[in-house]
Amino acid sequence: MHVESQPCNVVRNATWLFSGVTSEFRNAETWWSAMLSMFLLLNGRSGEKLELNERRYRKDGTQEIIKLTLPGNLQYEDIVCDGRLTKESARAFGLESWPKGLSQQRPDITVFLDGRKGRKVLFLEVKTIRAEKDGRKQMKNYLELCQLLRDSGSWDEARVVYVLSEGHEGSQEGSEIWNHLMDNDISFIYWEDLLSEIQESPLASIFRGITLASYTALPPI
Repeated sequence: MHVESQPCNVVRNATWLFSGVTSEFRNAETWWSAMLSMFLLLNGRSGEKLELNERRYRKDGTQEIIKLTLPGNLQYEDIVCDGRLTKESARAFGLESWPKGLSQQRPDITVFLDGRKGRKVLFLEVKTIRAEKDGRKQMKNYLELCQLLRDSGSWDEARVVYVLSEGHEGSQEGSEIWNHLMDNDISFIYWEDLLSEIQESPLASIFRGITLASYTALPPI
């Protein structure tokens, strides 16, 4: 991937990184989902817990921030990238099948926080540039999925967290995603916070010639 060069003292948000040198030819969201999955696995090898700022917009437009703590012992089988909700995968969640409306859905990243035999699951929905035309429906499906798992009795915790840049707008539909998150009380993680962590990890070496810290600009809270 080639990103337009910039002065070393200029810090922008992550949307500039996702755009690449041209908006017509760039890495897809699936690439970034896979990269984030690799980062979580690498961090799992360190044995150190990963703490991230999980944010939620209040109705008055201010942000509530809590700490999302990911285990430092995540294994290969604990993270699934782009996994489809099929009849076979339902059994991994202790279900016989998925409701028709959820069948064939593909969460970007699924994290089993206590291993496959645990009772906590986290879905990460990754966003970069383009807005989803059916973004509101997608959120509704996630909420239905999490409620289904909690009601099944097999999961004490099942929830979704969005991963997106502070600069994520892209289009008229994209600019509405913040309202959708607030209306549905869904929290999010900024890519800018993640890039700060990735910059300090071995995974930073794949971004040859790119200083990830240059794409971590966030507005004051």
